[in-house]
Amino acid sequence: MTQTTTEGTAAMEEQPPQRHVFVVFTNSEPGRDDEFNEWYDSHHLREILEVDGFVWGQRFALHPDQRPAQMAPPWKYLTLYEATGDVNALHERIAETRSNRLQTSALKQDHVAWVFSYVGERAESA
Repeated sequence: MTQTTTEGTAAMEEQPPQRHVFVVFTNSEPGRDDEFNEWYDSHHLREILEVDGFVWGQRFALHPDQRPAQMAPPWKYLTLYEATGDVNALHERIAETRSNRLQTSALKQDHVAWVFSYVGERAESA
């Protein structure tokens, strides 16, 4: 919050919360796609969204038709989560709730996650 004065009266002006996208790449263990997808859709996605600061989440699967001559990514699945607030606090809350979340051995341990912060405004086609 920043303090501003208007005609001699102090007023508090709210700053918009920081907005971020958590980008998560995952794979299932070989032959366990159905089990992995059931766990992710029925448990993990919703459990992450229960963590304070997370706004929405959506999963994607790699489409078989990609740009010609482009290297294939090592991950089949992508999940995007929007979150607001301090990134370090979000990481702490995720870690604090980890033991309360249902785990699965169908998740291959090569998963990665990165956080990107919004830059500029969203542009849409005309």
